[in-house]
Amino acid sequence: PLIQIEYCEDVRMQDFSVKTGGGWNIHLFNSQNIKISGLNIVNNLYSPNSDGIDINGSQDVMISDCYIRTCDDAICVKTSPLAMEAKRITVTNCVMETLCVGLKMGASESFHDMSDITFSNCVVFGSSRAIGIYSFNGASYRNINISNIVANTNSPMVLNRPIHMQIERWSDTTKIGKIEDVTISGFTCETDGR
Repeated sequence: PLIQIEYCEDVRMQDFSVKTGGGWNIHLFNSQNIKISGLNIVNNLYSPNSDGIDINGSQDVMISDCYIRTCDDAICVKTSPLAMEAKRITVTNCVMETLCVGLKMGASESFHDMSDITFSNCVVFGSSRAIGIYSFNGASYRNINISNIVANTNSPMVLNRPIHMQIERWSDTTKIGKIEDVTISGFTCETDGR
């Protein structure tokens, strides 16, 4: 990661720009009470693995008023093997241009539970998926509220889709995950995909 916040508390990040950051631009790991506002993250649209903001095993995180342009996920809540649970996270009033997922939870980094998460009042464009919620390594997700999202999924990638939720077990030693209590309202998307 370009900026790594690890095992920290009471962090404020506001009003600065990150340009052409390599790898994950901002990575919050096992941290608490984080406020991020007014950030501009501008990457090359074909820069691989260039997530905008990754919230990994962190709690009480508030993100607002950011502009994120990147090839990979714009904002992703995740839990890697050594992470804590991710909970009490809100993302609001952001504009995101991405070739991948705009607002994402999990995928391969879904080892621990995630709960009490809100995505609201955001615009996602150029994406392959506006919203993606994935549990592949046993995590359970609950109390997720997604509202007032305007998006398009016209990425040059294949299988564009506005909303993608998936539970899968990637290992025989992993329990099957769970996704429950998800509310999506006020969602508008133009898509050329599914």
